[in-house]
Amino acid sequence: MAQGLSGVNLGRYRVLELVGQGGMASVYRAEDPRLFRQVAIKVPHAHLAADPDFSARFLREAQAVAARSYALAYTDNGSGSICATESCQVYKPANKGGKWDEAVNATRGWVLIAGGKPFSAWYASTAGGYTFSYSHNGHTTPGLWDTAKGREGWTSEAYEKIVGSPWFYKAWYRLRSGGSYGRSHPWLTETEFSDVVNALLIYKGNSGEVSHLSSLDAGISDTWSMAKVKEEAAKYGGPVGKVSSVEQVYSNDGYTKIVYLETDKGRKEFSGEDFKYMYNLRAPGAIGIKSSLFDIRRK
Repeated sequence: MAQGLSGVNLGRYRVLELVGQGGMASVYRAEDPRLFRQVAIKVPHAHLAADPDFSARFLREAQAVAARSYALAYTDNGSGSICATESCQVYKPANKGGKWDEAVNATRGWVLIAGGKPFSAWYASTAGGYTFSYSHNGHTTPGLWDTAKGREGWTSEAYEKIVGSPWFYKAWYRLRSGGSYGRSHPWLTETEFSDVVNALLIYKGNSGEVSHLSSLDAGISDTWSMAKVKEEAAKYGGPVGKVSSVEQVYSNDGYTKIVYLETDKGRKEFSGEDFKYMYNLRAPGAIGIKSSLFDIRRK
C-alpha cells in the first residue's frame, strides 16, 4: 500500500517515491509543482491516521520540528540568541512537560534543511493561526491557514486546537514584567466591555477624540471616565450597556476583518483593525489583543 502512493497527489504535492518506512509512518520524496522544489513527506499508516490521539501526537511532532528549525535558523545555527517575546516563538525558562516534551524528545535532532542550513520554518502559532507568506534560504512559502481546510476550518479544525496547544486560546493580561494590575484573568466584565464598545463608537464617529480614550489604568490626565464615555457615545448610537452576542468575520489572508456586536442599542459593526486598536487602548490593565487574527469570545 505504501508503494502505491507513488504518483499520487497529496494536497499540492506530487509523490515521487518511497524513501523510508517505520512502524508508524512512511516517508516519501515529493515535489511541489508550484514552487518547483522537492520535499519530504511523512505519511502515517492508515490504521493509525484514524486514531485521533495518534493524529494529535503526529501534529505535535511536526510542530516540534518546525520550532527547532526556526530557532536554529533565527540564531544562525545556535551562534546567536532567540527572541523571547510574543514577536517570535516564545520559549519560557522551563520545559512545558507532558506531551510537548514527548514530541520534542521523539524528534530530537530532526531539523528542516534548505541550502545546507536550517530552514526558518514558521508555523501558525507565530501568527495566531495563519502563517504569512515568507522567503528564506531561496525558498518561498505561501500564506497558509493552520487547518487542513483553509479558512473554512478555522477555528474548529485548527491544528493547534487538535494538539491542545496552550497558546491556541491564549489571552493576554500580564505585562512582560509579570504585573497584572491586580487581575487574575483576562476577561472583561459586562461594564468593562461596554465601556470599550462605547469608546469604539466615539472613535468611529470622531477619531479626533482618541486622546481621551486611553485605559483608565494608564494614568493619563485627559482620559475620560466611563460616565463621560457613555455621555459622548450617545452622539454616535450609544451608549451601549449590554452586549448579547459577538460575530467575527475572517479574511482569506489571515486577519479578523469585521466584528459584529448585538447590543441593547442594536447591531454594531467595526473593522477588525479598529476593534483591535481601541480594545488595546481602552481595555483595563494590561489586557490586549496581540494578533491581527483574533477571537474575543471566551472559550
